[in-house]
Amino acid sequence: MIGPTGWLVEEQSSGLCLGVTGDFGYPANSLVESLRCADQALVHANHGEQILSRDESIHPNSRARLLSRHGHLSNAQAQDLVAELAGGGRLKGVLLGHLDRRWTSRARTIAEVVAGLVEAGRP
Repeated sequence: MIGPTGWLVEEQSSGLCLGVTGDFGYPANSLVESLRCADQALVHANHGEQILSRDESIHPNSRARLLSRHGHLSNAQAQDLVAELAGGGRLKGVLLGHLDRRWTSRARTIAEVVAGLVEAGRP
């Protein structure tokens, strides 16, 4: 199985760098370090862990995979990643993507990520 992946896209003349997270279940240290040069980032925040854990409509094997190290980032993991990048890198803006409407909402995800930024001293 392939480990966590992400991409950096740099505009040569300005040096502006965009970081993009792929589907991964945890932000590996090497990925976080690579994303520190990003001025902007597209971070996926797929689900609220408690909501996904309580959803009886999803097969237990699918739930276990989604919550595993080979699944998708939860809102809390996205919150931690964004706070880490904002606190120790060039990050000026974030787009949140891959939100699954069954297990999160735009408002919930934004609120969680903003709370992490405030806690890190980067409102």
